[in-house]
Amino acid sequence: MLHASGALGLIWTLSRMAILRLWGYPGGSVLGLYDEIYRCGLLRHMSVRSEPAAAYAACSFYAATRELGSCLVTSGPGITNAITGIATADADSVAVLVISGQVPLASIGMGSFQECDAIGLASPCTKGCYSLRRVLDIRRAAWEASLVAVTNKPSPVLLDFPKDVVRFTLPGVTALKLRYRRNHTAPLDVWSEPCLYVYAHLAARYIASAARPLAYVGGGSAYSVQRLAHIAWAACMPFAGSLMGLDAIPTMGSVGMVGMYGRLGSNIALQYCDLVAAMGARFDDRVVTSPARLVWRGRAVVSVNVSSSLTRNVGVSHMAMANVEHFIGTLCRLLSVRCALNGWSLRPWTILRRSWRIHQRHCRMGYVLYGNMFRRAVIGACSVCCDVGQHQMWSAQYNTAGITARRINSGGLGTMGCGLPFAMSAQTLSHGLYSLCITGNGSLQMSMHELPTLRDMGSRVIVIVLNNGSLGMVRQWQQVEHCGRYSQSASAMYACSSSIAEQQGHVGVDVLGPVHVFAAFAESRSSVRNTALLNVLHSSHECVWPMVQGGRSITNMMTSSRDIN
Repeated sequence: MLHASGALGLIWTLSRMAILRLWGYPGGSVLGLYDEIYRCGLLRHMSVRSEPAAAYAACSFYAATRELGSCLVTSGPGITNAITGIATADADSVAVLVISGQVPLASIGMGSFQECDAIGLASPCTKGCYSLRRVLDIRRAAWEASLVAVTNKPSPVLLDFPKDVVRFTLPGVTALKLRYRRNHTAPLDVWSEPCLYVYAHLAARYIASAARPLAYVGGGSAYSVQRLAHIAWAACMPFAGSLMGLDAIPTMGSVGMVGMYGRLGSNIALQYCDLVAAMGARFDDRVVTSPARLVWRGRAVVSVNVSSSLTRNVGVSHMAMANVEHFIGTLCRLLSVRCALNGWSLRPWTILRRSWRIHQRHCRMGYVLYGNMFRRAVIGACSVCCDVGQHQMWSAQYNTAGITARRINSGGLGTMGCGLPFAMSAQTLSHGLYSLCITGNGSLQMSMHELPTLRDMGSRVIVIVLNNGSLGMVRQWQQVEHCGRYSQSASAMYACSSSIAEQQGHVGVDVLGPVHVFAAFAESRSSVRNTALLNVLHSSHECVWPMVQGGRSITNMMTSSRDIN
């Protein structure tokens, strides 16, 4: 007979749910858990330098593998620091299991040291929160939380773990009873299979009858590339993507990213198509900058998603609230018989799109030299990780359809400083390949403390820092909307990131001009065994073009600084 502690019961349950990788930072209320992790060796724990990095790493793990990510933080400042990472996961529909410590049961609500209302803090940005008050509830709550996190719309879930519950024992429980059978069933769909077929058939009729169809894909369809490619062939319609859906755009018929920093051709297609088939995507303010200015009259909008709230900005003609992958698979089979009919009827739409492509060549898109560098950099990388800023938009604008590298971004919340932890986590799954992190000097300073973590893990990460001596995207918006008054966005006191990288045992290279970028990157990719940081210096006057101001039509694009009113 084995008398297991609550901590051991949780660890056994996590291991039986195939959660074998845990990111975390130790603290007083979770020392019992860390003691059992040390003793039993069932989980692989990776220590980070801050709690937000643990949450970011768990997000990246799910984005790269579609398996539940997990992180462990202490009570009080531990969970408050991790809230940004939890909100990042919620905004991008990422399944993360967050285990937070808590003060003993008798001390809750007494103003104890390192006590805070973790449930109240995390409730707005999680799908569910579980406060473990009895040791017998540990296994049931952990199993239920993991299932809730990955079912339908993936979202983070919180387990609040009081300190004394960790120490309680499970009397009379054998090791065999601690083992949970892994759930092999697929996540539950909102609709049954017959109902799914009916709505897929209606969507296929909408698509087949359209003269100017456009498929708009988002992060929810990022793992259905082959089926989407078949739909592009069968329906003969172009594909546009949001920032999070660039991985899903098939090579054939791609018009690129749509929205505020999207391509001119994709924005024109969204404005003038007669049908929008949105698959796993939402119509937020970065895609539909002004819903009132879109020509919606006489247009059909077909949306398939796991939540109807993701389409609240536009009117939807046909809403299929279902598992996106299952729906796309059914739609793919229904559209396969319509290829011959659509090929000739959509010929004018194809010719019109080609004319936009010719016009688009005259529109200077981003910083061209660095765009070409991004295209070369992704070759051979297991993942391309970005946080928010100009570097993220340049990387997205020069996206190459069909690459094997997984793109991991902060799209919904737009979190600075998450790029390096993203790359750090993705590289642990790379099987010898390197992970590419494209970041800015402002974002790097929010995560620079994770450079020692990369050294300790021996991670092979190439970090490209676009250093313009300012907060680039903030400066650009100040130039566009505030008449060039650069309040607090420019500073000459930014640290030299290459020197700091060398002090941490990495390779640090200063690239003093655009002409040296390609040589420095090729050298770092071929010679480095661990992490290399390229500090690329460029002008702060470079902006991301084209660009649409908020509240304007998505076709009213500024192509250079001369278009600023």
